[in-house]
Amino acid sequence: MMLRVAFASAYRRRAILLGLTGLRLTWPQAVDAAALLSQADRAFLDWDIQIEIQQQDMGRLAEKRGQTAELRSLGVYLVDQHQQAQRRLQVIADRLKVTLPTRLSPTHLGIQKRYASVSVATFDKGLSVWRARIRIIPTL
Repeated sequence: MMLRVAFASAYRRRAILLGLTGLRLTWPQAVDAAALLSQADRAFLDWDIQIEIQQQDMGRLAEKRGQTAELRSLGVYLVDQHQQAQRRLQVIADRLKVTLPTRLSPTHLGIQKRYASVSVATFDKGLSVWRARIRIIPTL
């Protein structure tokens, strides 16, 4: 349940940040949206892009290592959906004049290496369990 709340909060925060980018268009006086960002907002953008990059990498792993066609197609889906989300997030960051990282952080890299090192059977089982538990939330 906590995971769903975290995802919902992440998408809500992304929507709020996207709304900040539109302030310049709707307010009569010029508003610098970047000046309205808190450190938490900047940290969120940094965290969010890391997730998008990591999910693309997980999708590529699933494409290569999946034993079933269903898991390989899930990999293709993950790559496609998270590339789209990354592009939308980059648009938000550009409007807010925030530079996003293009590589995984050491923490996310460690997680990625752990998944890449497990056996194919364990990888398939883990991905199947993950897919069964996660509900796909529409992205902004």
